[in-house]
Amino acid sequence: MSRLDFVGFKGIMSEISPKLLPDGYSVQCTNCFLDDGSCDAWKGLDYVLDLGKSGTINSLHLINNVTWLHYTEEVQFALATIANNDDHYTVITGLDQPRYTNKNLATSGGGTTWPKVTYHLGFPSPSLKPTVSVNQQEAEGVQFQWAIAGTEADDIGNKLTYSYVYTFADESGREGPPSPVSDLVYASTDDKITLSNLDILTGVYPAAGEKRIYRSEAGGPYLYLTAISYAATTFIDIFSFVAGDAIETTLWSAPPTTLTGSVTMANGMMVGYVGNDLYISEPYQPHAWPTDYIQHVDYPIKGIASAGNMLMITTEKYPYIAVGNHPSIMTLTKLETIQANMNLRSLIDIGEGAMFASEDGIVMVSGAGANIITKDVVSEKMWKALDPSSIHAVYYREKYFGFYNSGESSITTENGEIIPGVGSFLFDLAKKQITFSDVYGTAAYSDVNTGELYLVQDDGGVNKVYKWNSNATKLSKVWTSKPRITKEIAMTAARLELLSGSVTFKLYADGVLKHTETVSDDSIFRLPSGYLAREWYIELSGSGIVDAAYIASNVSEL
Repeated sequence: MSRLDFVGFKGIMSEISPKLLPDGYSVQCTNCFLDDGSCDAWKGLDYVLDLGKSGTINSLHLINNVTWLHYTEEVQFALATIANNDDHYTVITGLDQPRYTNKNLATSGGGTTWPKVTYHLGFPSPSLKPTVSVNQQEAEGVQFQWAIAGTEADDIGNKLTYSYVYTFADESGREGPPSPVSDLVYASTDDKITLSNLDILTGVYPAAGEKRIYRSEAGGPYLYLTAISYAATTFIDIFSFVAGDAIETTLWSAPPTTLTGSVTMANGMMVGYVGNDLYISEPYQPHAWPTDYIQHVDYPIKGIASAGNMLMITTEKYPYIAVGNHPSIMTLTKLETIQANMNLRSLIDIGEGAMFASEDGIVMVSGAGANIITKDVVSEKMWKALDPSSIHAVYYREKYFGFYNSGESSITTENGEIIPGVGSFLFDLAKKQITFSDVYGTAAYSDVNTGELYLVQDDGGVNKVYKWNSNATKLSKVWTSKPRITKEIAMTAARLELLSGSVTFKLYADGVLKHTETVSDDSIFRLPSGYLAREWYIELSGSGIVDAAYIASNVSEL
């Protein structure tokens, strides 16, 4: 007599031949929820809302818990670390140039093509040098202007040299770098100094902004005088302004127009990249990216992720780690593991490190180094069949949740595993398994505050947001066991420990389907007789929850 038990349901481990797998592993595991050891199905998708933009949505991000930022372009979103960021000031890179939005700008004007309004991130240095002239009052009341400022001898007495710069700033006080320095002007505090030829800011910037005027006396620091409107092209200094703080933005720059991959680090730093160059913002100043802070790596950067004061950098060849509490002291270390990031969107932040899709599997990068964490679970042939360059991912329930498109309708591996050709997968490092789903999204977002996962699907030309594992109607699962080997016997009876619902049970003997049964309770049911076999496996499909399955050569064994 003989009985086979199928308990402790697990996903796929394609690196091992199916017959050699530990008990519980499967060769097909689609839409299966296995977190507690039973064979359940993921819940279905719940509709959330229609998105306003058409075309394939490749980027999705939620701000203010209600506003879905979305783009057809592959862009990156990063919440800025600034004081009182109640309006969710969010930096967006990967567009025509770096931009920002917030909860009010994003929804301005109605509709759902969010974000509705974005502004260029950072200010350019004004290109025009201010022209300066001085009007001097003589004792006799005769007024004249120096023809060449700063070159006349001090015949009248108590005159000093002055020079000026100006900057662009927004209504929140975010300020750009200064203009070219004006010529020196030679005057006393009884004179009037006129600044003209002041530049006009052009581009997509907030309407409410200002020019800030700074003055240097006798070669000293440039001190704040006052602010004038964006549109003003002249200013008259009559020395009634009380000089304020010294200018802080001399070395600041707007980010480069091709900045990509924005992330936020500890201490208010933001980071992005262009080619081989890593750019870092001034702490708590998301609009200011001093060129003095640029770091260089040996290969073009393919994505970055942050964990506190540590930055994981993936490239076309080696990963790097950068560590530091301030941009001026960031140190770079190249990890001696040749693993290229196949897709920027495959890179996810996991708190203590990052994961990304390489040509050979999922790579984890942390302070301990870089390792292929799928090497003992996913075979090379299965991984390549998924087309790792198509993978985009999110971090969900402490797992790597990846979406892929192999270009095929289904995939059968060299070991006989069957997986959807287009869909998604969850890689669980702790349980050493991978499970699959036939649900695909062109873009996804994992909400770290609620633990919910959202994805975008095209429904008849309308892009819709859905919540994963939310609908009461479950997905239809398929779980196929590994082959189990016995002496040549007949199996005559079976029983399922069914917690709820119903499932379809199939029995295969020596690779041939021998029986199909719809099961809705724990009762024993008969299997067909008249044959002997040595290799047995079962398939469970449907939405019911199965705690265990048994097949036996005799009813008494069940």
